[in-house]
Amino acid sequence: MSTNDSLQIPPAILAIRDATPSEKMLLSIYLNEPSVSSYRTIRILGVSRSGLKKIKGRLIAKGLLRPTIDGYRVIAPGLVPASEGGKGHFVTKSEAGSEMEKVAPRLRRMASIKEIQRDYNRTFEFITNLKVFLLRQF
Repeated sequence: MSTNDSLQIPPAILAIRDATPSEKMLLSIYLNEPSVSSYRTIRILGVSRSGLKKIKGRLIAKGLLRPTIDGYRVIAPGLVPASEGGKGHFVTKSEAGSEMEKVAPRLRRMASIKEIQRDYNRTFEFITNLKVFLLRQF
């Protein structure tokens, strides 16, 4: 990846909720080129060496980045590393074959608006009844 190339952040990395934008950018850099130099990474992110160290430390602590012999490996939900090549090429779980390592569990389905509204109404009714009950006690 040259400094003139544009950096594309995959949707699976964008979907990570507990990562800062700089952490997502760093994951994308290592996803594209696992053995990129610290100097180039610092120039792309615009941080100091200690800043890069802190970002890497947070990603490793979160389990999203793993140091390897020849660079870093990105461990993101929804991404599966390709078994051959080792150049940071990733495929989605739907494209992955049975011989590839699975990284993330299957996501559960999202609740419909009706289910959310029903739960909200039940919670609101419970809080209202609790408030009335507590006011009668005192």
